[in-house]
Amino acid sequence: MDWLGAGFGATEDLLRFWWRAGFVPIHLSPRRNPVTGEYSVLVVKPISERARNLLGEIVKDFKRRLLNSLHDVYFPLNPLVARLLLLSEIKSGKLKLSQSQRSRLKGFINGSYIYELASDAIYEVVRFYFWRGVHCLTPLEESLLIAKVLQGKGWDMVKSRFGLKVEVYELFREIVRNLLSCLDSLGYKA
Repeated sequence: MDWLGAGFGATEDLLRFWWRAGFVPIHLSPRRNPVTGEYSVLVVKPISERARNLLGEIVKDFKRRLLNSLHDVYFPLNPLVARLLLLSEIKSGKLKLSQSQRSRLKGFINGSYIYELASDAIYEVVRFYFWRGVHCLTPLEESLLIAKVLQGKGWDMVKSRFGLKVEVYELFREIVRNLLSCLDSLGYKA
């Protein structure tokens, strides 16, 4: 036997339970269960060296599919659940931004530019953050980034989804500032 596995409706509580038990998500159904409304997730725990070696590529493929589908197939997915699905760490990949993107990113965090002017650069940074599995922000900050940047939800939808009473736009600017500071401290220059 190479690994143990389980499948279940993806909820925050169940994902946390399986993560703590050492299981890693490798598949998310593209359609929700018609009865529960949840997406089904498969998790595995390698118990052989062969399985551990295979798991790295399987996780990369899963994260790539999820990151590239959050804005479409998984748009309705709870951002808190998406965050838990993206926890695994990947040690490859580089943050590549053009000089123009860097400039607009700085303009956004300094308050000179609106989000929409820097959204492509913010997307690249956020995608890199979740691809690598850095996780130096709070779960709420990460979930807000997923909802707005990766799923493309509107400001009002994000504010409503998280029950925010503050100005979400300024909060978001602060989160992006924290994200860049975190990546910079780890040696990933934006």
